[in-house]
Amino acid sequence: MLGSVELRGEGGVVNLGGTRQSSLAGALLLTPRRGLSTAELAAAIWGENALAVPAGAVRASVLRLRKLLDSIESGAGQRLIKNGAGYSLRVGQGECDVISFTEHADKARAAARCGDIECAVAEFQLAIDQWRGPALANARGPFARMHAARLNENKLEVLSEKIDLELALGKPGALAELRALTAEHPMHEGLHAQLMTALYRAGQVAHALAVFHTVRRELVEQVGVEPGPVLRDLQQRMLVHDPGLLRVPPPAAARRSGTVASTSCACGRRTPSPADVAAGVS
Repeated sequence: MLGSVELRGEGGVVNLGGTRQSSLAGALLLTPRRGLSTAELAAAIWGENALAVPAGAVRASVLRLRKLLDSIESGAGQRLIKNGAGYSLRVGQGECDVISFTEHADKARAAARCGDIECAVAEFQLAIDQWRGPALANARGPFARMHAARLNENKLEVLSEKIDLELALGKPGALAELRALTAEHPMHEGLHAQLMTALYRAGQVAHALAVFHTVRRELVEQVGVEPGPVLRDLQQRMLVHDPGLLRVPPPAAARRSGTVASTSCACGRRTPSPADVAAGVS
């Protein structure tokens, strides 16, 4: 779903046969535990026209999806089950890219909280690697639009957190990635703040301030608003050469955790707590 909605098997990608089947499959995959009622599925497939479709239309679409599942693997259609007043689709471990994306992002944040920044960057990259394009690209209707917007925003958050960690580690590729992301999202103030800070710390003060003027012009011309307080404050701090801007703070995920606890990190390494260090435990 992180791209077009696809069903994959040993024989490759199965053609879903149109936006209705894609919307149905996407809706069921997004709600694997609770499923959706027949009315909810009708709304997901036909949107505002759901009330006008024949009573058995959802059941017919479900039967077609079952056949497609069976074409991937014998008996796979049995995963699509009647669930009270609707249907649900059972999904196994590692079979859904949205679930894998979320799991890797959670592992990354856990690793950052226990201080394993290299592991966190690796897990964030594994989360990003699940993506093939804009979420639910071949699904239609308000249900798909709502979830696509949420998923695309989640991806942007993960990218921003990963870059935050890479900047803390001094990884050279972070600056180029930020340039690409700000070009793709010209009004995203958070990404522009990261780019300004990275350029400033790299000694490119003029370029950092130019980024502020670029995003300000875009915001004023496109939506008629000035940059928010974060960007404005950052610009002022740069103009007075605030020495605090050169200090690299702990990454956001690590700051949220407070005191680092002794725990097993996502990559299997154990970060000792201050008490462990004092006692000679590692």
